[in-house]
Amino acid sequence: MDGFPELLKMLRKEKGYSLRQVERLAGNLITHGYLHTLERGYDHHTGKPVMPSPTIIKVLAEVYSYPYKEMLRAAGYLPPCRPRTLYLEEVVKKNNIYFQGDLLDEKDKEDLLEILNVVWKALKKRVSDQ
Repeated sequence: MDGFPELLKMLRKEKGYSLRQVERLAGNLITHGYLHTLERGYDHHTGKPVMPSPTIIKVLAEVYSYPYKEMLRAAGYLPPCRPRTLYLEEVVKKNNIYFQGDLLDEKDKEDLLEILNVVWKALKKRVSDQ
């Protein structure tokens, strides 16, 4: 279930929803308090991890327009997918990217790629100098 709480929080923030809005959109099947617990990843009373049922996950997947199978996978109900080749430039350019809770705009993405390029060149130079 690593990353599932972060996924829920990211999806909610991406949509601009409050916890209470998600509660309403979920037909009051999930309380805002329980959603907060899911986003935290553990019950603050017991300190134990929380694991939502597949039914709750389905409701959340519908609210967030997120693939149900991917949400089940993130929650640990399904095994991880086989690794695939990703090109960082395309991932940054073609996706909504958040950093510290802020959505990067196109200029931010260009700046990020420029910074990564400088760092990458420095790393390659350091390796070749050894």
